[in-house]
Amino acid sequence: MKNLKKLLLIAILTSSFAFANEEDERAKSNEVSKEDTKLFQKARKEEMEVVFNETKEKKYNPSNLPPLVFSHPLHQLFEVKADGSAIVIEDESVWRIRNGYQKEVLKWTMSDPIILVQNDSYVSSWIYGYNYKMINKNTNTAVEVKLHLLPKLNNPYILFVSYIDPIRKEVGLSDGTFWKIDSSQFYLINKWELNDSVVVGSNLYKRWYSNQECILINVAIRSDVRADQVE
Repeated sequence: MKNLKKLLLIAILTSSFAFANEEDERAKSNEVSKEDTKLFQKARKEEMEVVFNETKEKKYNPSNLPPLVFSHPLHQLFEVKADGSAIVIEDESVWRIRNGYQKEVLKWTMSDPIILVQNDSYVSSWIYGYNYKMINKNTNTAVEVKLHLLPKLNNPYILFVSYIDPIRKEVGLSDGTFWKIDSSQFYLINKWELNDSVVVGSNLYKRWYSNQECILINVAIRSDVRADQVE
C-alpha cells in the first residue's frame, strides 16, 4: 500500500513538473510572438512613413508636375463637354460657358494652354455672373465663363492656401509659392481661410487699376485679389 502511494505521488509530481514546463514553454512562445509583433509594427510604421513621404513629395513638389501647369497663370485644357457647355482645366475645376460661345470652344483641343482673366464686360460679369474669360493661347480666342464646380480635392494639381501673413500682406500656396497682395485689396483676405482652393489667373484686363501681374481666385468663396508672385 505504501509502495502504491509512493508511485502515485511520483506520478503526480512528474505530471505537474511536465505541465509546468509546458506552461513555461507556452509563455516563452507568447513572449517571442509579442516581440515579433512589435518588430512587425515598427517595420510597418517605417514603411508607411516612406510611402507617405513619397506621396506627399509627389503631390506637392512642382518638379514632379508638368511645367505648363505651374507656369503661372497658364493652365491646361483638360476637357471640353460634348455640347460645349463647360470647360474642365487641369485641377478638374469645371467652368460654365456662356451661351453663344459653344461653337468656338468646341474647336479647342486637349492640352491647349489657357489663361484665365477677369471679364471686362460689366453686363456679363455683374448681371449674368460670368466674371471671367478663358483665353486659348493656341487659337487666340476667348470665351466667357463662370465657376461651376470646385477643383477635386484628390487632384495633384490643386492649389490651396497654406499661409496668410496680414503684416506683409502675403499669401502662400501649397506649391510653395508666395504672393504679395495688392494693398488696396488685402481686406478681402480677411474672409480667406487656410486650405481654401485657389486658381491663378492673369491681371490682363485690369492693369489700369494696379501693376500686379496676376489674380488669385479663391474658388471656395468666389473671391479674387490682384497679386504678384514674390517667391
